[in-house]
Amino acid sequence: MVARMHIRRFQQLPQRQRRVRARPPKKLSPYERFRAILSDYLPSAFNHPDKTLRELGNDSISIIQIHSLICTSIGKIDISNLFSRTVGELLTTFDWRSAVRGTKASFARDLLLDPRLSNFSSVPIADTVPDSERVFSLFLTGVTGLVGSHVLYQFLQKFPRAKITCLVRPENSVTGRVRIKRTFEYFGLPGHEELEEDHRIEIIEGTLEAPFFGLSEPTFNCLAQSINFIIHAGCWVNSVLNYSTLRKANVEGTKECLKLAQRCPGLENFCYVSSISVCEFFGSEKLLSEKDFPRVASKELSANYKGSGYGVSKCVGEILVCEAYSRGLRACIVRPGTICGNLFSGRSNPNDFITKYFLGITEMQMAPEVTQETSMVSVDFVSNLVLLATTSSFFNLENENKKEKDTEVVEGESKTSHQNPSIPVWHCVGQNTFSMRALTEVAREMGHKISEVSLQEWLAALEKETDPNTCSLVPLKSYFFDLPAGEF
Repeated sequence: MVARMHIRRFQQLPQRQRRVRARPPKKLSPYERFRAILSDYLPSAFNHPDKTLRELGNDSISIIQIHSLICTSIGKIDISNLFSRTVGELLTTFDWRSAVRGTKASFARDLLLDPRLSNFSSVPIADTVPDSERVFSLFLTGVTGLVGSHVLYQFLQKFPRAKITCLVRPENSVTGRVRIKRTFEYFGLPGHEELEEDHRIEIIEGTLEAPFFGLSEPTFNCLAQSINFIIHAGCWVNSVLNYSTLRKANVEGTKECLKLAQRCPGLENFCYVSSISVCEFFGSEKLLSEKDFPRVASKELSANYKGSGYGVSKCVGEILVCEAYSRGLRACIVRPGTICGNLFSGRSNPNDFITKYFLGITEMQMAPEVTQETSMVSVDFVSNLVLLATTSSFFNLENENKKEKDTEVVEGESKTSHQNPSIPVWHCVGQNTFSMRALTEVAREMGHKISEVSLQEWLAALEKETDPNTCSLVPLKSYFFDLPAGEF
């Protein structure tokens, strides 16, 4: 009765005196916000709640774009969750609030090499016969990537009697051999027509992340029996993704390759293709010997995590290979700089930083005034160096000398251990540097109208870009905005 009386009085008031407090808008939960992002950006994902975004066919650039939208709408989370969690988990059970608070990367477990990986068997590199007559078996990872495909090409040309076993990630109904052929075609490598009939190539479908590459342990052990060389060129190359996202492929994959090496009775050499980016932790003002690198790098990572996720993952990989080297593995490391296309076609990775940056400044018609110098090296030189560092005893003199033993006393007991000279490391970088402004000049020579503005103005313009289809740099926004002020 009282309520009805109040309603009548309210209705009798003039319109201007009816003061109604507006209801606050409903606060959407993280699940509802993520659902809205998927509805706008990837509606087909709702049909496959049991799959991850990557399993649905999205590349890392697409997922980075979704991550950018999540950071704006929900909060900054570790992007690795978008690669490891299924759509159903993200929509129902994933703890978004804890994810936004985040956790600090921990390297303690990753830096440990299984103590059972010891007593590596190795035989001298047999390069006393002509290359055309050498008979050996090579295990190669990363063969569908830029470096790995060119390493395969170099081996096929130089060693006609070699057998090459390639680890290839399964991809829907496309066979591994077809994937390799398509990679050769894309990069313009000669001889791709004969690849399907080349009996020297054996394909093993598996993944770096899985234990034993996804094979059964007996099959894994059988594979190891015939291998003479291992080249680990496979990795997830990405300058934006963080360490947590890349560690499974780049760190766990390296551990699996070392596990394979330990089971090879006739192994002659193990080559780890790393990156010059591992040097970014120490700065140009520090001089560091390769012998001290694993110890200092481990300390730096544990005390002061910094650098790109890719650089960190390759650094951890090097530490693991150096530890295996100290346990008797004959090994070497190749550190390429920024890699550009080959001498046949000039084609390189379409998603690398330089390519994306060049496309981005032409699309924005604007470039930052920066003086940063960089250099590039052709993939032909990198792949040739990997071949020589792997198969030539001349390139592995330190490996040949490291087999001498010495005796050390530990708590009153004597034990035999390998001497630990520095592992053979080869850098492969461009001889000449060029300014990033030179890319602006090249674009202008091609007919693009590009204005130069300050770095702050350019970043402000980039922040307004939201569509990766009209600006190639949208997926890299987090990279640019996470840089220290004034740096590029």
